Amino acid sequence: MVGTYAMLLKHCMAHAQSSVTLLAESYIQFPDPGAAAAVIEILNRLLSLEVNTKNLLEESEEIRIRNRELMSKTQQAMQQARESLPGVYR
Repeated sequence: MVGTYAMLLKHCMAHAQSSVTLLAESYIQFPDPGAAAAVIEILNRLLSLEVNTKNLLEESEEIRIRNRELMSKTQQAMQQARESLPGVYR
């Protein structure tokens, strides 16, 4: 572990403070409401909370669908670009 999280944990250990770090896997360049929802669900269980994650999960699905559509368009554009190249470059 490196960066901010590592420094926080190191500080807590040095000062005998209890700590919990919950991390969710996501890409730094893309928002990921699904990852946020996953962390909130863990907090709900650990702290007996009832934070609703329905909106985050719906938004996550919308982003997933848009990304799929974007990938499809990108693949089509790449195929068209390949087909327009002279045979020597294919």
